[in-house]
Amino acid sequence: MQCHSSAASHVGLVREVNEDHYLCRDDVGLWAVADGMGGHQAGELASRAITRHLQQVPACSQLSQMVDMARQAIEGANRELTSMESQFGLARVPGSTVALLLVHGREGAVAWVGDSRVYRLRDANAEQVTRDHSHVQELIDEGVISADETETHPMAHVITRAVGIDPDVRIECIHLEVQPGDRFLVCSDGLSRLLPLAEIAQDLATEDLEQSVKRMLDKALQRGAPDNVTLIAVSCAE
Repeated sequence: MQCHSSAASHVGLVREVNEDHYLCRDDVGLWAVADGMGGHQAGELASRAITRHLQQVPACSQLSQMVDMARQAIEGANRELTSMESQFGLARVPGSTVALLLVHGREGAVAWVGDSRVYRLRDANAEQVTRDHSHVQELIDEGVISADETETHPMAHVITRAVGIDPDVRIECIHLEVQPGDRFLVCSDGLSRLLPLAEIAQDLATEDLEQSVKRMLDKALQRGAPDNVTLIAVSCAE
């Protein structure tokens, strides 16, 4: 399976600093988006630490090895960040979400912490692969609110997991089959909060991958982009 990617990151129209970082490693089949939090220095530091550690993941002969190495990289970033906690006030603890896509042949894996997301487009049908680690997702799971109510909920931005916040980072991981023609989107919530699934499906299907990324970023900016916006589109073919 041959995969190639196109990516973009924008500070948005409200924030002064871009606390997102992304990583595209088409050569080994690894793509990641990290969305930092904690303010300028803390958030940018946290997301950059994650991508720096993931940059060290070597090419592996098996997907299981890649997953193990990626987990170790995220755990290494978590240890680095939690060791720096005393340098920051409680309101500026360096933390970050992360969403990670791994592809090896016809096998794939998605790992994540927080509410950055991975979507898959297959045969013009898009699905959200990840499940947000957030307070509103827990309310949806409990039947307290509907999915349509999430964006207007007062705790819509409250996440329940992040890298750098707790000594034991909880990484969720799922395995999936990858078929020729599949496309994936890895993104921060600065994009997913502004584009519904139907629009993501339409834009991700755009034949030119770079144009696909540009269309989604342009839409986010046209809708006010109150947060940093980062996205990676990945196309897989034989």
